[in-house]
Amino acid sequence: MIPNRKREAAELGYGAGHRGLVDGAATVIGTGCAESSAFLHGAKRSSFSAREIIYREGEAADTVYAIRHGLVKLISYLPNGRGRIVRLYGKGIWVGLEGLLRRPYAHTAIAIDEVEVYRLPASTLRVMQRDDPSDYQHLMQKWHEHLVEADMWISDFSTGSVRSRVARLINFLSRIEEQLNSGEVKLLTCDEMAAILGVTPESVSRIIAEFKRGGVLRALDNASSELYRCDAIELERVALQ
Repeated sequence: MIPNRKREAAELGYGAGHRGLVDGAATVIGTGCAESSAFLHGAKRSSFSAREIIYREGEAADTVYAIRHGLVKLISYLPNGRGRIVRLYGKGIWVGLEGLLRRPYAHTAIAIDEVEVYRLPASTLRVMQRDDPSDYQHLMQKWHEHLVEADMWISDFSTGSVRSRVARLINFLSRIEEQLNSGEVKLLTCDEMAAILGVTPESVSRIIAEFKRGGVLRALDNASSELYRCDAIELERVALQ
């Protein structure tokens, strides 16, 4: 069991509620998700505000979610209650697939910004294994891709110097964030980046400040303080160090 006080600190400000909207969900929700509307038949659409909890680690995984818009982080808790961000997912990705095997959720899923999802009972998707095995196989392929990405997280974000890992993370964010022009990135907080990389927020802050001074990150005019234009070539050079 995770100490309650530490869990509460890790989830400070993260409301558990969500606003459900019944929706036929007959449209395809994006690359990386279902190419067939059969996946989303009868799905309900829900919205989550930034920091709202979508589901918690250890809960019964009775619902599977397909991200329609926004970014979701998955948090894994250590025995001492400290949380580590182990994945970031964006538009078109399925989360909560543990439900297909009747297992509890392996992580806590939290909205980073405004998030919209389609939610489906896991039991509905399990029926697809019998009635529509080709579509079910497609879903299993997506789960396999998630496992491959897990290996990437270990190699990219847990090895090398902190500076190179921060550069890799910025490159990753620039690829997965929607509605941004090429070469632009919206940074996470230093606490969130540190929770991904397994380092201190102070270390991340120092490196971000260095990148700003060197012109690797340049704030966009008339934009929020988290939005930057990045020097992709220099970031890639640093990432390979």
